[in-house]
Amino acid sequence: MAKQRITDVEQLPLMMKMRDVANVMDIALRRAYELAQDPTFPKIVLGKSIRIPRDAFCRWAGIEMPGDKPSEISA
Repeated sequence: MAKQRITDVEQLPLMMKMRDVANVMDIALRRAYELAQDPTFPKIVLGKSIRIPRDAFCRWAGIEMPGDKPSEISA
């Protein structure tokens, strides 16, 4: 089965699985699980399952979400 590439952030589920993270980042699933060990990585652990909130992941990865306002720099 061919891996389907996600080209639009809005196509991602609100609560992503690690396979979604690996797909978006174009990395191996094992590497995605290694990233999940980073304390700054946004995740929700439910028993043995890990879910990643899409919006928090996009902020963490520096991916702009549609409708995001550019951050203002105050002087």
